[in-house]
Amino acid sequence: MRITRFLSIGAVITLLMLTLVACLGDDDPTPGPRRTLNVLDSAVELGETQQAATRNAISSATQSVEQTLSAYQTSIAPPTQAPIRLRSPQPPPTATDAPENDILGNIVYPGNWLDMPFTTIDGQEESLRSFEGKIIVLLPMSLDCIPCQEQLAFARETDRQFRFDGVGYEVVYLNLNVSPLDELDDLIAWAEGQGFESTEQFTWVTGKASPELVTALNAAFGGSALNLQRTPILLIDTKGQGHAAGAEGMLISSRLRDVIVFYSDQATPEEVSGDETEATEEAATQ
Repeated sequence: MRITRFLSIGAVITLLMLTLVACLGDDDPTPGPRRTLNVLDSAVELGETQQAATRNAISSATQSVEQTLSAYQTSIAPPTQAPIRLRSPQPPPTATDAPENDILGNIVYPGNWLDMPFTTIDGQEESLRSFEGKIIVLLPMSLDCIPCQEQLAFARETDRQFRFDGVGYEVVYLNLNVSPLDELDDLIAWAEGQGFESTEQFTWVTGKASPELVTALNAAFGGSALNLQRTPILLIDTKGQGHAAGAEGMLISSRLRDVIVFYSDQATPEEVSGDETEATEEAATQ
């Protein structure tokens, strides 16, 4: 009985000592939930601190890059562009002379190709400049070129329409033989068989190109300008500027009509720049 009591008292003492040790080992008097919240707050503050440090680092890096680019742009001069070379020397074109405004999309400016000779079936030596101020429909050809005959038929139909409408355009249709194999006598016989009729406004001319003219046309319009298999047709407007059908190849009568009308109705450089209006107003005030 006494031994049992001593054992009970010893168990109580042991329990009290364990409790005391546990209390002494826990220095944080804060309850468990409160400690958890404190840890979370500390983690949030640490995350915000790290984000702020990251933003500052990005800002500093951006400023450094901007300063580097600014210094580079200041010290490095922009590259210069080489001037555009025209195939024929010519003063700067007017506003209407830009290729993007051209109905055929290309312009060959006046050059020596206008002055190279060809011989007409009448035995006269002429050049393209002989018809300056008129629209020239240049039809390169040879006597055995079938596509050339088809293009010629379209040109004759365009001529017929213009005469029927009574338009005031001045047009020269030039059948220019560029084949070294065709003799002038054969060309004369061919032209007589065609029965071309000329008027004061609409002129039909047939001639044989000199080697110099062939070379000059190829140099000005490109090496394939007189490739008869591509059915070339060249237009020279009233300013002496040349235009090639290019990828279009053959121009049917309605298309050729539109092209001729376009070049006949072009505004003059004075009209484009306004100089003509200013000159007229100045004359009126005097």
